[in-house]
Amino acid sequence: MEMTTRYGVAAIQTALPSATTKEQVAANLERAISMVDMAMEGCGLYGHPIKLVVFPEIFIHGFPYHSNQEYIDNEIYALIPDGPEIKALTEVAKKYDIYIQAGSMFEYDPKYPAHIFNTACLVGPEGLVLKYRKVNPWIPAESGTSPLQIEGYNEELFPVADTPIGKIGVLICYDIMFPENIRQLVFNGTEVLIRNSAYMHPFVSSGPMNWWRTMSQARSMENIVYGIHCNQGASLKDIPPFSFPGGSCIVDFEGRVLSEVCESGEHIVYGHIDLESLRAWRSQSYQHAMLGHLRTEAYTYLKNPIFPSGTHGPSKPLTLDDNIELTNSGRKNCSYIKP
Repeated sequence: MEMTTRYGVAAIQTALPSATTKEQVAANLERAISMVDMAMEGCGLYGHPIKLVVFPEIFIHGFPYHSNQEYIDNEIYALIPDGPEIKALTEVAKKYDIYIQAGSMFEYDPKYPAHIFNTACLVGPEGLVLKYRKVNPWIPAESGTSPLQIEGYNEELFPVADTPIGKIGVLICYDIMFPENIRQLVFNGTEVLIRNSAYMHPFVSSGPMNWWRTMSQARSMENIVYGIHCNQGASLKDIPPFSFPGGSCIVDFEGRVLSEVCESGEHIVYGHIDLESLRAWRSQSYQHAMLGHLRTEAYTYLKNPIFPSGTHGPSKPLTLDDNIELTNSGRKNCSYIKP
């Protein structure tokens, strides 16, 4: 692929059911790929050509189970990069000469046999170019393991892909509630942030708790970064016990919402990325240059460990009770709760 600084993005908001068999996973993947075809046909000749396609969190797996072991026993997971999912998406990326941010999938890695990771992948014509494992699972409802909980884990926590369409970083859903995550990605070089989400009611709405839109705009503005936020659109019957109101959107580096869909269901949200404008703003603006104004010596709270890390070996299962106990431990280490 040739280098390009102006291109189109398609955020594909899916509404697929939870999968309890390999056949259902394959059917969900087939439907997702068909929506890539629709995006390229419907928007591929509008404005700048589409070079990036994005899917939501757990877009082919859903939430069928409550523990890591259930996912492992029922083989509802992806092997990355050797499974059929990455291979199929690579073929589509080659066909259209695009990058596909493959939402997130539940990943099984034989190096960590008792664990399932919530993993987002960026796939291009050349194959897998980035793999990010969710650092902040949604405790206690989400059973996936944070890589930080694995004793001796030494892989990159916040990788950034340097591609012909810019430097791309990924976060997954609850990750965005922690400003440290995106700031680390930006200091690692990110220009285009992708957030794959399964953000449910009541946190995506026009009412008093629209955290989704607030965070989408604030994180781009405070970090001078494009944001592509792709949410689930599935109903209660498809991925119980939650319903997902969509809201997928594309936000520019000053916090403007460039395009969005304000309802659930299947949708393709199209928008443009202009890296030349982003790079010029970062290098030329003196006002609101938060990254250059960051007074790192002023902030001491990160020097004190709060939530415990390295608590589980590769073969030690992580349970709901473990996460509740670890949360309580984190509270005890949190100075604002202490008397």
